[in-house]
Amino acid sequence: MRSLIFSFGLVVCGSACVPMRPLSPEQAAMQEQQVQLLITKSIDEMTKDARAALDSANNALELARDLDPRDPRVLDGLGCVEWRRGNHDLAAYFFEKALKADPNYDRAYVHLALYEELNQRPDSAERLLRTAIKLNPMNFRARNNYAALLLDKGLRHEARKQLQRAVHAGARNEPFVLLNLKQTLRRSNESLQNRRD
Repeated sequence: MRSLIFSFGLVVCGSACVPMRPLSPEQAAMQEQQVQLLITKSIDEMTKDARAALDSANNALELARDLDPRDPRVLDGLGCVEWRRGNHDLAAYFFEKALKADPNYDRAYVHLALYEELNQRPDSAERLLRTAIKLNPMNFRARNNYAALLLDKGLRHEARKQLQRAVHAGARNEPFVLLNLKQTLRRSNESLQNRRD
């Protein structure tokens, strides 16, 4: 019996120690397709805003992480789930992990900036948002959040420019960006009117 257990242990341990062969181009493409489908499913679930939906989103992302443990989209998505659950420290952990996996993944910078802002570190949040915009000038969410920080600093003109760029970057149908732009333009007009009076 003891030798049977020992043999089983060797098989299990030995199989874990076998180096993984690189995926063929076809296998890599299929894996990427599966990861993308799981990410899309998780996004759909997160928009439902219910606890069960967040659990479903998390499960889809965990499966995607089983397929590719270093995919920054997956790690960032896990952070987004935790953020929505209110686990902000755990969310930040996943955002940072996504950045370690790919320092050029702009979305994780935007999400980590939310954490920094939540923790009263606006300068750090601003640096993260600038990095995201530098990496991807078309990231309208980064521009929107950066504009909010600029508004807090009283830099209305620069905030308006960032919001206008966000609209041109693809946020034409994003109500939150359009509302922010409208309010910023209104505040700018009020400020000009007050200067004239």
